[in-house]
Amino acid sequence: MKKTHKMILAGGIVTMAGALTACGGSQAPAKAAGAKSDTITVVKCLGVALKGHNDCGSTDGRHDCSGKAEKDLDPTEWVYVPDGPLCEKWGGTKMVKEGKVVKKQKPAKDFVGG
Repeated sequence: MKKTHKMILAGGIVTMAGALTACGGSQAPAKAAGAKSDTITVVKCLGVALKGHNDCGSTDGRHDCSGKAEKDLDPTEWVYVPDGPLCEKWGGTKMVKEGKVVKKQKPAKDFVGG
């Protein structure tokens, strides 16, 4: 996939995640068994964050704050996305630690207009 296409896809991350979750399109598969309806399961998706729009620190230790990504689509920067095929469809990879995908429960309001 060309870098231009990846940037277009990455540019729609926040909008698409919010829209899909609001419509329930990705909320149902993102819920863990027994999870409250006001939370969704998210993964750290590497390589799709745009400059200044990353969630928390980089994986290589360059910084430890959100919004500090210095370039688009840096493979060491990440954003939370609903669990499922979304990360890979956008050209990213899910963060893995000790052989397992890093997952977390986040408030649904973080992805649906707060």
